[in-house]
Amino acid sequence: MTNNAVPPIDEAHEAIKTLIRYIGDNPDREGLLETPKRVIDSYKELFSGYEIDPKDILQKTFQEIDKYDEMIILKDIRLESYCEHHMIPIIGVAHVAYIPTNKVVGIS
Repeated sequence: MTNNAVPPIDEAHEAIKTLIRYIGDNPDREGLLETPKRVIDSYKELFSGYEIDPKDILQKTFQEIDKYDEMIILKDIRLESYCEHHMIPIIGVAHVAYIPTNKVVGIS
């Protein structure tokens, strides 16, 4: 069974300090003193998408689709994610295309 409890912030800071030591640097060096806080703050922002329910975004629709009888294409949507195996960023673009039937999704 997986324990999804969020550890205390001081444990997260210590984990970052451990990684800094692991790569051969000193977490107590002046330039790195605030790094654990910065990393945790950036992770909060980067992983904030876990708190968003896609249904909330996709439920905004438009029913006036008389003019939409062809494929709708959204191109070059910025994509930011993280590889869960390596914890490195994946940055790119995505394209979405669909043919509306009763509604047009308001994701432009």
